[in-house]
Amino acid sequence: CAKALAASRLGYEPVAQSSSGEVVMREGRRHEAHIAEDLKAIGYELTDAGPCLQCKEEFGREISGHHVEYENVLLRLVGHVDRLLDIEGQKYPCEFKSMGLFVYQKFLKEGFESQKGYEAQELCYTSIVENPGLYVVKNRDNGQMSLYTVPYFGAIIPGHKVLPVHATFEEIIDKLNSVEISVRGKELPECETPENERRWCPFRYLCSEPEPKGQVEEVDKGELLEAASLWKEGKELEKQANDKIEYAKGVLLNQAKVTP
Repeated sequence: CAKALAASRLGYEPVAQSSSGEVVMREGRRHEAHIAEDLKAIGYELTDAGPCLQCKEEFGREISGHHVEYENVLLRLVGHVDRLLDIEGQKYPCEFKSMGLFVYQKFLKEGFESQKGYEAQELCYTSIVENPGLYVVKNRDNGQMSLYTVPYFGAIIPGHKVLPVHATFEEIIDKLNSVEISVRGKELPECETPENERRWCPFRYLCSEPEPKGQVEEVDKGELLEAASLWKEGKELEKQANDKIEYAKGVLLNQAKVTP
């Protein structure tokens, strides 16, 4: 969600993660290691980068995985691939996800349509590494795993079911560029997350409708006319300002595309 991305950059305080959320994160890391072990046992050649020393030195954070990044004139995008799969000297990004039974079954039916955030993440990995990806989802309730290949410009990892993608890396970068422009203008974009999914967002309080407080005071006719005139003038100025902003955004986005 563009609004959540901008909020994190603008210094808004995220909602504290619940104890159950911390458990899910911890268990996810454990299952990642188990998935890697299971894949190696059936012949997959995987490499684990371990802790990222570059991010430790630059950001002071403990992050594990193979460091990948993309940069243009507006932004720098940094990520970490769970593992790299080696096939005849070619390196393929691997992403592992563990899920409860209901989410797992939903993913088997709908794929990335049920997890748009996962799709964006994987598109970034395959595009930066410039190879198709190995995507593994595990049902943490019974250990069942499903293996997929995520295509890269039509190329796939043979012997795996294809997991279709419905967006492009360029669309993701365009969106992130727009978020960066909003951040530099100290603005929050509109929320893009459906209301029934906002409970997982650490900035969900920014999308809550405020409840009306107090009693409505009466306003005389003269004040209403003056307010209406000011409102009309303000809307005209707002339109002019928005036109200028949209023009400037277009110039910046085009510049970001031509000067990576």
